[in-house]
Amino acid sequence: MSFCKKCSNRLSTGQTFCTKCGAKVTELSGKATHAPIKETPVLKEKEEKREGHNPVVVKEKMQLPWKLISIVVIGIAIIAGLGAGHVHMIKQADPMKVIEKFDVAVQGENANALAEMMNEGQNDYHVSEEAAASYIEYLTKEKEDYLSLLEDLNFQTPYREGAEPVKDSNGNHMFKLEKKAEKKWFLYNQYQIVFYPTELKISSNLDGATVWLNGEELEEKTEQNSFIKAGYLFPGEHVLKARFEGEYTDFQYEGSIDFSLAENNQLEAFIEFESTTVKLSSNYEDAILFVNGKSTGKEIGDVSTFGPIPTDGSVSLHAERNHNGKTVKSEPIAIYEDSSIRFRLEEPVVITEAEMARFMDSYFSTMVASINARDALLTEYVMDVEGKAYQEHRDYLKVLEERGITEEYLSMELVDNEEVEGGYRVKTNEDYHISYGDGTRKYKSFVSEFFVSLLDDGLRVHTLLSTTETESRDL
Repeated sequence: MSFCKKCSNRLSTGQTFCTKCGAKVTELSGKATHAPIKETPVLKEKEEKREGHNPVVVKEKMQLPWKLISIVVIGIAIIAGLGAGHVHMIKQADPMKVIEKFDVAVQGENANALAEMMNEGQNDYHVSEEAAASYIEYLTKEKEDYLSLLEDLNFQTPYREGAEPVKDSNGNHMFKLEKKAEKKWFLYNQYQIVFYPTELKISSNLDGATVWLNGEELEEKTEQNSFIKAGYLFPGEHVLKARFEGEYTDFQYEGSIDFSLAENNQLEAFIEFESTTVKLSSNYEDAILFVNGKSTGKEIGDVSTFGPIPTDGSVSLHAERNHNGKTVKSEPIAIYEDSSIRFRLEEPVVITEAEMARFMDSYFSTMVASINARDALLTEYVMDVEGKAYQEHRDYLKVLEERGITEEYLSMELVDNEEVEGGYRVKTNEDYHISYGDGTRKYKSFVSEFFVSLLDDGLRVHTLLSTTETESRDL
């Protein structure tokens, strides 16, 4: 019996090719031959089971299954990928990559990317995209200054452990390159830039002012002799607003924070309201203080100082007091600066009947002189030139001139004298001799009423209220 050399299939006598694999059969001495095959227990067992007689040793070809091949290929790919990833992570762990990322964000004006880095690198202050954009503007305002800071940051490699943070010209810490405590996947170092904000403190020249920082109201109100903590900020444009509600007026403030005044990461901002406190006095301590025409209900003697009040002239002060039923006022004073104010209240002028009688006598004699001279200017010292009587007298002179009338003042009797608002209501009985253009003369008596004003220069007739002829006879 013979077998195929290629697949070990049993061959019949005289076969020229294998019916299983198609291989050509080589004949030696009229018989097919094959290479000896080592007998194995497995083959022997197979043959015994198939033939039921003594086994013949057969060699089978071993082939790798595709599943095993796939596993080997995938394993090789994973190993190659891990190797490439390892190389990549080593490159990413380079601290200079972090600095490069920071520089790209700043010079590329990528506020969102910078805000992420800043929030990762500190916990004092949450940086918004707007705040990061303002910080970029601050850093790049002077390019040489920024490049100098960046150069200092580049020197902070891991080979310089314990290096000081990068500082600005005022000694403020800006940022620092640091290695993180935890490694990525327990294998690779990680680096970050730590950012140092500035602590802001605020004071004011007025106690109890409400403050808004970038539109957010602070919990504490201002104090004059100490600073309140307003939180942490990074340099840039930040708006500070404040309002003080005074008893008589409100004060407003708005300004920007000047980071050039920051030192050692601390900045003290002072809110200066344009206000003052004035010292008050008066020649009458019982006079009442008035602010912009409204009574405070406080006597000058009880108010040694008054304020705070603005210094823009929007507030004026004066004092008033009542004297024998008459209100006396001081001149109003507008406030423009720190000052001491003394209110001067003059004693109200009281005109006695005798004084009024003398004035009216002077008035009638002056009026007659003006009539006879046809000159209204003569009456300016006894008449209020802004009053109605003065204009009427000027017109009356023209009528007298046409009729050729002259007068002689004889006497006057003061009938009544009553003080009214702004002056006096006066009633008189006066006598005249009147000469007419036709040569006739008459005696006439009149009862007249006047409003007499009291000006700074004294008494003046303002209005002739009425006049009635009570007697007339020929001379």
